[in-house]
Amino acid sequence: MYYHHLFYLIALFFLLPPLVELLSINTDVLIVPKNAQRGFVLLEETKPSRSNEFTQCLQQSRELNIDIDTKYGDLILNKTIRNRNFKQQQQLLCTINRNQSSILKIYYAIIDTSNDAVFTSPVYHIDPMSFSVHRFPRIECLSPSIVNYEFIDSSVPLNINQRTGEISSSTNQCTNLHELLIKCYDVFDKTKHAEYTQPSSIIGTIRAKSFSTKSENLRYFLQQSIIDGSQPNRPSMSGNSGDMYEFKIDETEGSIKILKMLRYSDQHNNNTKYFTGVVKELSGWQLQSHVEIEIYVIDINDKIPTFKQTYYTPQISEDYPLNTPIINFTVTDDDARNTLNSNITLDLIDPYGKFSIYNDTRVSTSNNIQAYLIAKERLDYESLSPLDRQYKLKIIARDNGQPQSLQSEAQIYITITDVNDEPPVFKENPVQKTIAENAQRGTFIVFVDVVDTEYNDSVTVQFLPTTQYNPFRIITSPGGGRVILEQPLLPDREFYNLTMQASDRLGHASQAQLLITIYDVNDHTPRIEQCEQGMIIASIRENATVNTAIIKINATDQDRGLNGEIQFSLKGTNDPQQDSDMFSIDPDTGVVTNKKKLKHLKSGFSEYTMTIFAQDKDPSNSRSTHCILKITVEDINDHAPVITSPARDNDLISIKMEKRVNFNYPVLVVRAKDEDSGKNAQLYFTLESRTDCSNGIQYFVIDSQSGVISTRSSNVNNPINLQIKYCLVVKVCDSPDDGPPKCVERKIQFQLSQDGFEPPFWAPETALTFQRVMKVVELAQQNIVIDTFKASIANDSSKKVIFEMEPFNWTCSNVALASEKPRIPFLLTPDESGRNIARLVIYQPIDADPPTGCTRYQFKIRAKNAAMEALSLESIYEIEIVDSNDNIPMFNVSSYRAQIYENEVKDNLLRVQAEDKDIDPKNRNTTYFIRCANDGNQQNLQYHYNSPLSNSLSCQGIVSIDPETGWISVQRQFDYDNPADRRFVFDVFAKNILPSDRCSGQNTKESQSQSSSSSSGADANPTIQICVTEHRVPVIIEVLDRNDNAPQFNNLPYFTKVMEDAEPGTTIFHLNVSDIDTDDILTFSIANEQEASAFAVKENTGEVYLASALDYERVQQHSVEVQVSDSNNEHRARTILTVIVEDANDNPPRFLNLPKEIIVEEGRQTVDYDQMIIRQPSRIKRDSRTYRKQKDFNKKRISTAIKAPEDLFDEYASQQPYSSRPRFKPKNQQAQISETAQRGDFVTEVRAEDDDIGVNTHSLYEIIEECQLFNEQMIRCSNPKYFIFKETALAEKGTIILLEPVNYDPPDNQVKFLLKIKATNGGMSDFANVTVFITDANDNIPVFSQSVYFANISEETSLEQEILRVHATDNDVNPINKEFIYRIPPDRSQYENRQHLRIDAIDGRIYLKKNFDREKSSTISLPIEAVNNQSSNMLVGRAVLVINVLDVNDNHPRFAENYSPRIREHSAAKKFLEFKINDPDDQSNGKNKYRIKLGKNNIWPEEGEPKFRLDVHMDSDGKPRGTLSSLRELDREELCPSTEKFKHQRYCGKYYDLPIWMSDGEQSGINNLRVLVEDINDNPFNSGYKSIDIYDYKHTLSKVLSTSRIYVGTAFTDDEDDWDLNSKTFELLPSDDNSFLQIDKSMHSSRTPGAIYLTMQNSNSTIQHGVPYKYDVAVRDTHPQWASLEPKTSYIEFRLHDLPSDAFENAASIRLQDITAEEFIETRHRPESPLSTFKRLILETIPNARHIDVFSIQNHEHLPRTIDVYYALHGSGYLSKVKINGLIEIARKKLENHFNISQIDINECLNADQQCFAIGCLNKIEVQSKQPYLINSNQTSFIGLHLKTIAQCACDTDVHVQQEKQKELLKTHKYCLNGGYPTRDDHHIKCMCPDNTLYNGGERCQLTSISFDGKTNFVFTATEVNRR
Repeated sequence: MYYHHLFYLIALFFLLPPLVELLSINTDVLIVPKNAQRGFVLLEETKPSRSNEFTQCLQQSRELNIDIDTKYGDLILNKTIRNRNFKQQQQLLCTINRNQSSILKIYYAIIDTSNDAVFTSPVYHIDPMSFSVHRFPRIECLSPSIVNYEFIDSSVPLNINQRTGEISSSTNQCTNLHELLIKCYDVFDKTKHAEYTQPSSIIGTIRAKSFSTKSENLRYFLQQSIIDGSQPNRPSMSGNSGDMYEFKIDETEGSIKILKMLRYSDQHNNNTKYFTGVVKELSGWQLQSHVEIEIYVIDINDKIPTFKQTYYTPQISEDYPLNTPIINFTVTDDDARNTLNSNITLDLIDPYGKFSIYNDTRVSTSNNIQAYLIAKERLDYESLSPLDRQYKLKIIARDNGQPQSLQSEAQIYITITDVNDEPPVFKENPVQKTIAENAQRGTFIVFVDVVDTEYNDSVTVQFLPTTQYNPFRIITSPGGGRVILEQPLLPDREFYNLTMQASDRLGHASQAQLLITIYDVNDHTPRIEQCEQGMIIASIRENATVNTAIIKINATDQDRGLNGEIQFSLKGTNDPQQDSDMFSIDPDTGVVTNKKKLKHLKSGFSEYTMTIFAQDKDPSNSRSTHCILKITVEDINDHAPVITSPARDNDLISIKMEKRVNFNYPVLVVRAKDEDSGKNAQLYFTLESRTDCSNGIQYFVIDSQSGVISTRSSNVNNPINLQIKYCLVVKVCDSPDDGPPKCVERKIQFQLSQDGFEPPFWAPETALTFQRVMKVVELAQQNIVIDTFKASIANDSSKKVIFEMEPFNWTCSNVALASEKPRIPFLLTPDESGRNIARLVIYQPIDADPPTGCTRYQFKIRAKNAAMEALSLESIYEIEIVDSNDNIPMFNVSSYRAQIYENEVKDNLLRVQAEDKDIDPKNRNTTYFIRCANDGNQQNLQYHYNSPLSNSLSCQGIVSIDPETGWISVQRQFDYDNPADRRFVFDVFAKNILPSDRCSGQNTKESQSQSSSSSSGADANPTIQICVTEHRVPVIIEVLDRNDNAPQFNNLPYFTKVMEDAEPGTTIFHLNVSDIDTDDILTFSIANEQEASAFAVKENTGEVYLASALDYERVQQHSVEVQVSDSNNEHRARTILTVIVEDANDNPPRFLNLPKEIIVEEGRQTVDYDQMIIRQPSRIKRDSRTYRKQKDFNKKRISTAIKAPEDLFDEYASQQPYSSRPRFKPKNQQAQISETAQRGDFVTEVRAEDDDIGVNTHSLYEIIEECQLFNEQMIRCSNPKYFIFKETALAEKGTIILLEPVNYDPPDNQVKFLLKIKATNGGMSDFANVTVFITDANDNIPVFSQSVYFANISEETSLEQEILRVHATDNDVNPINKEFIYRIPPDRSQYENRQHLRIDAIDGRIYLKKNFDREKSSTISLPIEAVNNQSSNMLVGRAVLVINVLDVNDNHPRFAENYSPRIREHSAAKKFLEFKINDPDDQSNGKNKYRIKLGKNNIWPEEGEPKFRLDVHMDSDGKPRGTLSSLRELDREELCPSTEKFKHQRYCGKYYDLPIWMSDGEQSGINNLRVLVEDINDNPFNSGYKSIDIYDYKHTLSKVLSTSRIYVGTAFTDDEDDWDLNSKTFELLPSDDNSFLQIDKSMHSSRTPGAIYLTMQNSNSTIQHGVPYKYDVAVRDTHPQWASLEPKTSYIEFRLHDLPSDAFENAASIRLQDITAEEFIETRHRPESPLSTFKRLILETIPNARHIDVFSIQNHEHLPRTIDVYYALHGSGYLSKVKINGLIEIARKKLENHFNISQIDINECLNADQQCFAIGCLNKIEVQSKQPYLINSNQTSFIGLHLKTIAQCACDTDVHVQQEKQKELLKTHKYCLNGGYPTRDDHHIKCMCPDNTLYNGGERCQLTSISFDGKTNFVFTATEVNRR
């Protein structure tokens, strides 16, 4: 029978006796407590069959209101029993008909107990009720043997007497109990058997004795234990009906056998089996008897201690409190309680020594341990591996069972989270960095790496406050801080020691030192302190010892280090490029010393001029300066006077005198000399008295200066005795500045006689000669007599006079050696026809210029008689050399170098200086000009004389030079990124303003004489015509790179793969970045902070590396945004680096979503849990209701039972997110991609479907195999190489992208791929195939069969003849993609060569279209292209065609050089040119019959006598040499006669064109030779008129005039001479308008006399547009021939024309040939200028045009005698330039009657480069310079815009669309502010702001500044001020 657990079985024991009888029949008795509540369970549904029985009971019950529980199927009370008094203890409830038994009667008994026990529903019921125990009666158990009493639950807090059964309380407290179970058992009738006893084993035997029959007639039965009511003292227990199936009794033997193995279980109290053994008699009385049997199941150690969980993964912080539970865990052992089998011991495996186990003994028992894991020491996040940051522990639970203990273990993975307890630490300390002193604000200095182990913490890096100046700032960045320069560096500070602090948000901080060293940049040029005036003057005394310190040169350099250390050098006196041979300089100290002993020259001074260079020691880019050093050798008194006459002492001299001797009569001259100079050489003569020679001192005196001894005046009455020999002692002394004089004495004896000898005397005209200074021109011709001297003796011409000349003083420059005397170019020669005349002639060239020239000579001209001791007359004669302009300015350096940054325009970048050795300042006046390539024609030189500011002052608008100072300015920006712009070289020339005297007449010198001293690099032999008039020096401008380009990432996109177990610091990728700027320092950084903790990049190299460990299980793909910035952080670029994390086996296996307990019934088959839930999920089916009821029943009844597999899957599936398998539909898919696809491009999408919803439908997609197919055959299969899924985590769909590029074409033949893909969802997978077809693309360049083709072509090859055939192939597969054409590319540099050939675009045959000229080029290299334009990306294959042109004799001889002879007008007939000829054809043709002759009409005009003659001589090579001579004087002005016939000649100029006929025997022709006639001022001048037109575009010129002046031309006078401008003076006469005009007056005040300047600087008014302004200028000619003439008036009129923007935008253009811009505007000798003719013809051609504006006329920069004219026509408005050009083209013939037209609408696209071939070309007119373009001719000046038409590679339609968009913008927005109006400039919108307003600062005329007048009060807060 089935019984409830009884509550308080105390009452049950007393009811057992009457119930025993009922058990003898087939009945069930239900015991119902009196106070049983509604829902009380009468019977449980233990078998399915009982449900039918319960239904029968439900229909029969009348007394009790019962029902069936719908949830559990139990039989329950439907109504509470209240106050029912049943006399009978048992009542029939119902009678049930059974299949197996006929009838089953169920009784029920309502128990009324006398104690206070309150019965309630079972504990498993929904609403259990508690009860209280107040009194505990004694319990008795009826049994004939000894009975023991025990509590079933030993933990009951009551005491029971084992023998008596008395219950007592251990305390006085009332104890609330839910259930109390007590058992009583017969001590002697208890059978015990161990669990796992094998079935069929006999466990016991019962025997009975019969008194009525034999033992054989007894039969034994086992029945469920019942209560025997007839024996009240015997305890009785009811058994479990299930136990009947476990045991069997032998009916005859009475032996009890076990039917199945039993299991011991403390949990369910089923370890004792209760039976009633019944014995029956088969015969006789057929009595029966029974005995109670208890079978005990003994426990063995078969249960392993079990953890409730086998894995624990707590997460705690590193500051988790000590001794606080981290996890609580439960370990149970189902072996018998309170035995060694269930006694559990715990061991902790802790390799860290930081943890322990705390056993909570308050709730633990021996077999149920409740314990906690606690930390006994502080935890440390930083000490753990960065890969997981976990403590990994193990707990082992073991019992103490015998014979062998059992154990189990649990894994504990404690994840530690970081707590900010560590300060951030600098990686380096100190941090050292070196930067340049010129670093700009914002420059990035260094990245300071800071490591914070608390990687999730935010770190702030900053400087600690300091009293020192700190110009740096730290910007906190991920991983540290970026140090930038915020303020300027101190100029005198070389080192900064700064303290940095890194702190986290909690205040943890650490410090480090930042040591920044400032290295010097060589940006200062040394400065020589003494060189303030451009020269240093020093002196040294002669004969000073070698290495005497002369002067110490002091130089400073503001740089530091080597850049500030200066070394000196000195270049010599004779050659400016060689070291001095006389002096040296200490390179370090700058002390100048002499190498030799120096002598002071007799000339009175000696000077040495040299150049000192001061250069810094920068090894890479040194800077230097120089200064002229002039050293004067001072004379010392180191020579004693020497008496030259008389030559010896005591010589007796006989002197003849007149008969009458007057006083002061000279009788003798004592001559002496002194090698010293100056005062040291000034001699004084005196007479000394000596005892041995004193008789003459009273009769004679000596002149102290001249040494003439004459008679004393005091001796007139005392005549001289002629018979006496007189003796005198003459003493000669010098007169030094310091020290005693040096003297010498000479004893003279003489005797006087009266034989008639007298000294000579000068003729009166000669005496006057000595009173003046003779001036001699430096270039005076040799053998010219410059003066004549006449002397006589007593007027007797028959007496011979001897003349002598002695130089005694001179003023000269230095000479090579101090001991040398200057060269005397004069000679005194006697007259051949007379005895008393001498002539002073020039017998050597005169040179007044340094280094050897002299400017003044003093001679002693002596006339003496013929006596032995001749009497003489001596006078001083002085000659002054007048300087001639015979030296050209010379540069003293070989080249000039300067540096400039790109994108910079700079005034006064470099100054060039040339030195002119002429003495006269006016001859040293130098002008500078520039000559560029293609600017070497002579017209520029000629034009230079007439215009001081000509185009030669600028080089292609790039650089310009100031003609006066030599300062070079850069006008155009360079672009360093263009290799052609990195170095600009041009030539600067220096030239005298005045015409050179050395190139006129017979003063012509050979060119070598002036160029011999030129330095290497400058003109070694400058040749312009016959003599040198200018000097050249190259100027090299080196362009420095500026940071104007942003860095760029290359080879995008960026992908990389990294294993998740890669160590931090591992380099994973290298960023490929390029920057066009060369000197940029690139700095890399991580831009997105969320990835900065995992990744970092080396700031200098771009290597991306791991900053911390990765975790594939957390994130499978990272998108790292990297940034690169250049110097000063001016430009940045960013891109994404995709990092794919690959999984590593770094985690142990873990069970996911396991049920909390697995319950399996004893005896049922065990289940492989993994196999069930993973491998066979689809086989498990279930019925929800049945399985739920069974599950709940098992949970209530036997909680240790193992659950069925169906139950397991039921529970697992209810907990799993994935319960359905993914499915690909369809299984075979296709995709297509082009072979040009790049890495990362999309291929296709796939999707696997399942029946789940939401994220449970997401799958993990992967390619498991990749196969390549060709011709439907498998070539290879491998792991994915070319394709990959973009998604690396669970996703709704899978996107296949390209991993590596593929190639459709051979040899790869990658035409098809088969991808085997897999989708995994919740452990379930599905597979599919994706076929990827690769499409052919036009991606192969055609390849020529040869890279170079060669061909030979004669100059006479017939046209359209095939020369060569080229062949190319294309590797593409698709026939369309293989198509290409042949062509010769449209390259501007090959424009001329392309005109000669034609190539067939299809078959590659090349034909001759135009003959080549070998004389232009004998070998032509021409590119050939095969162009495949089948796609948007044109593919071009290239080869080179090399053509060798074979020569034929098709040219006549020509001049060997470009001869340009000159002849000064009115010079005598002479030879002026010798020339050679050359034949351009190949000389191997054996040509030797050369002839040349002068044409018949060898003058122009043709009338008149011949003026030239040609003489021919044959050279040794068989070629003739020609010599040209003039036959008479030439007049420059006769070329422009006033007759009408020649009045309008186009070439009416200042030259002759001589026709020279030349022949080689086969070919002959005329070569014209132009002979230029140089002008002299031989014509008077008249008044002139000058008209000036100026065009002002956008009022820019008006703005410039308010602050500066503009050169607009030169005043004109009607003068046939045109080289005499320098002799004229100009004075602007008073006028009301003269404040707008300025004029250079003369050469004394300016180097450009007559130059007209326009300005508004000195005017309060502005120049009105269109208003004529007139001025008068008084002109004088200072030439001596015309100085007496009255001044003439020259008239000037100018107009300033306003040029609106519409005129510029509608500008038409035309290019004219065979004319210059000066000729185009010239009106002199013409009724109208060509410009006026042009305007008239244009207006006639276009009738509706009322006005024409010609606003730009300029000479073409490359084409000779070609001009570009830009103009606009105005009718009702400005006409479109398209219309104008079209109408002019129609009337072209009309214009060509007057002009040679090259182009209408200038088109530079005709010569556009190849780059415009694909996208089109557009002509664009651009303003080249803001400076106006000046054209200056005689009577007119034109100042217009400097324009240029350029070829722009663009599509006209695109530009038009852009313009239309801008127009719409103008319509819809008020773009310009404050009254400004919009305009277009370079296809962009710009605003023209109103003049004289405040709104001119911003691009849109917005206000950019504000000022206050002090009358209004304004208050700004601090915030506002800072914001401003």
